Amino acid sequence: MAQSVFIPRQYKVRVSVEGSSIAQLISGDYSESEVKPESLSAYPEANGTIWTTADGRRILFAEKIKARPAEADDVLLTVGGQIPKSAMEAELFKARWLAHQPDKSIAAGNAQLVSASWRNQFAFQEEEVDAADNLIQTGLRPPQVGALYATLAHWKVSEKPATIVMPTGTGKTETMLALLVSQRLPRLLVVVPNLALRGQITDKFLTLGLLQILGVVGATAQLPVVTCLTKRLQTAAQVDAVLAVSNVVVTNIQVLEGCKEPALQQLAALCSHVFFDEAHHLPADTWTGVARTFDAKPILQFTATPFRNDAKPIEGTIIFNYPLKKAQSEKYFRPVKFDPVLEFDEALADQAIAAKAVAALRLDLAAGLDHLMMARAQTTEKADKLLETYQAYADLNPVVIHSDGISKGEQKRRLELLNSRQSRILICVSMFGEGFDLPQLKVAALHNVHKSLAITLQFVGRFTRFKRDLGNATIVANLADIQVREDLRELYSEGADWNVLLEEASAGATGTRLRLSEFVKGFETLPNLFSLHNITPKMSAVVYHTTCQAWCPSELEAYFGKNLIETPFINEEEDVVVCVTRSRRSVEWGTIRDLVNTEWQLYLMYWDKARKLTHWVAVGRDISERKSAEEKIQHLAFYDALTGLPNRQLLLDRLQAVREGPGAGTDGALMFIDLDNFKVLNDTLGHQTGDLLLQQVAQRLRSCVAKGDTVARLGGDEFVILLLD
Repeated sequence: MAQSVFIPRQYKVRVSVEGSSIAQLISGDYSESEVKPESLSAYPEANGTIWTTADGRRILFAEKIKARPAEADDVLLTVGGQIPKSAMEAELFKARWLAHQPDKSIAAGNAQLVSASWRNQFAFQEEEVDAADNLIQTGLRPPQVGALYATLAHWKVSEKPATIVMPTGTGKTETMLALLVSQRLPRLLVVVPNLALRGQITDKFLTLGLLQILGVVGATAQLPVVTCLTKRLQTAAQVDAVLAVSNVVVTNIQVLEGCKEPALQQLAALCSHVFFDEAHHLPADTWTGVARTFDAKPILQFTATPFRNDAKPIEGTIIFNYPLKKAQSEKYFRPVKFDPVLEFDEALADQAIAAKAVAALRLDLAAGLDHLMMARAQTTEKADKLLETYQAYADLNPVVIHSDGISKGEQKRRLELLNSRQSRILICVSMFGEGFDLPQLKVAALHNVHKSLAITLQFVGRFTRFKRDLGNATIVANLADIQVREDLRELYSEGADWNVLLEEASAGATGTRLRLSEFVKGFETLPNLFSLHNITPKMSAVVYHTTCQAWCPSELEAYFGKNLIETPFINEEEDVVVCVTRSRRSVEWGTIRDLVNTEWQLYLMYWDKARKLTHWVAVGRDISERKSAEEKIQHLAFYDALTGLPNRQLLLDRLQAVREGPGAGTDGALMFIDLDNFKVLNDTLGHQTGDLLLQQVAQRLRSCVAKGDTVARLGGDEFVILLLD
């Protein structure tokens, strides 16, 4: 009878530098699910077993042996010489490689030797299948090949940021890996939005994913030295120590945001290329602030959804867009069945959703499909409550995984239950970590639905990923409790065909973003002080009738004179020109030389040649007085007047952002501090002295924390410090 065998990865280097892990593998995790008995043979000299893998490698499993025998290529020491069937069993059996203890130090030139080993080791080999969908040749998928060639073409002619749009499941991460090896990128920085994705991407770069298995990267190519940057760096010297030995640095945005300016600048100086994963987060304030630091480097932005709920644009030209419809026709995006329930009682609704979803899972399992199910809740409280509902299906061993009150070790253990199929049902909150990859998830029970198109597409992408031995996806939701935006209402209606509607919604939103990108690209020159993506002119205009046969927008430079900021920005093909002017004038309420009003004016002109009409839009904003007043009001609302520290309201806002924002799940600490005998000091020395002490305390607390941390004053002598990892 066939059995499963798992062997853990072999580290060449495993070391900590400046608090972050740096590693290089000899080989990655390896497993076979159907090991034939004839591939296992006893080795009585060590009371062990030799397993011959599918690729001919001979592994000896033994408890005690001093040296590798000639009959084996490697020796894996385990308790009692047991053969692990999963990663959890490998840990339980204390599996470790004989004579393969990883180095505790790493030479500065090792990364260069690794990249040198990649020379002539990359093949632009494309996957081939026959008419019956049988695999003829392994290789890169068509969307990966297209993204590679588009990127290489862009890098030949431009250093501007570029965006790659690839639907979930088309191989976005392998595309990053292929670019690293094929171009032998000297030092790559990969930035992700959260901790879960940071770990997954780090693991992918350590192993080069599937590239060597597919034959795209040669067997003699060394695996990269990868740093998982988990600690905020303070100095340029710390950055030098980490980057000098690394081919790839993977980190999340919260770590970069907390780095001191000298460290951030040195990071930007030493990295040769920057990849932003899940780039739809880029317009967020934290992403934008950090991204600007790397403007001088080739930046590549990867996303499945190049649009946001708040309509903020993602800067950078879309150089490759693989449509969802194409992904569906090429079978990278498997068909989706929407199987709704209609129940108006909330308690009964959860039971109805669970019953229908479990029934779908059981049908898939009966058909021999290795499927798993996810029950999605909006909050941790809801997830915990749903466990009671799913206990009725004890044979499927439902598990709840979230970060609120469940230790990382316990989360890992429960996830391993899913990986080993001891559990078939995952109950989780929201997206369960953006970028999470488990292709066997094929049934979704939506006890709370996503309300936006971008998140819905990302979520559904989890269940539609292609794998040859897996079936189609099923989505279950309650039609009686659907509160979504207009662009999703048709999805959650009786008889909805999600395969058609998702493609249409995605194509419409992506098409809008693509047209904007092409329009901006049509300008001969682009502003240095701002991005055309970010202007929001008023939708009103004055229209003039014209009699001329041609127009000369460049003459606006002479018209506006010295008030013009830069030159007119002209799109000849679209007959559009954009100008920004700045004018200063004295205040109207006095003759004071040093006080002036500054006014910025945005002018847009569009010449409709066919109709002989010129559309003129002018948007003016006086920012000198109003902006100052707005800033004062903002400061009074969110900061303590005495110490200048964030007040209770701003602290609560930041706590909510940590709990619900892109960094949800980040480790941290909350410290409550008060001053002993402060009332005695106030009563004896007076309130003025007490105020001076509070100001000194605030100043000293501020000097002790990193840039991204928060020191707040609740009131009186009470302070709170919020520390993020």
